[in-house]
Amino acid sequence: MTHKEINQRIFEIAKARGIKTVPLASMSGVGYTVLNRMQKRPDSAIDLLDAVKLCRVLGISLSQLISGEINPYEQAVQKISKTLNQFNDQVKELTVLV
Repeated sequence: MTHKEINQRIFEIAKARGIKTVPLASMSGVGYTVLNRMQKRPDSAIDLLDAVKLCRVLGISLSQLISGEINPYEQAVQKISKTLNQFNDQVKELTVLV
């Protein structure tokens, strides 16, 4: 897996869990500037310690991050998170209309 794929995977999982960049930085202890660089330059390498910190927050192992494997539990969590995010978006739209 390339640096770009790893970086993209981190943000895909974070998004699926409803975790934005600032809270991800805060919860993991990884600097916001590091995360911002990973988003703007996805080919940049991530420090191993930062990867471990991010994996802990995202609830995955380092091997799952690198291999791209998703266990059935993680798939269920991602599906539920996606559904909740869609529901949240719909509630926001309705709130604007009211």
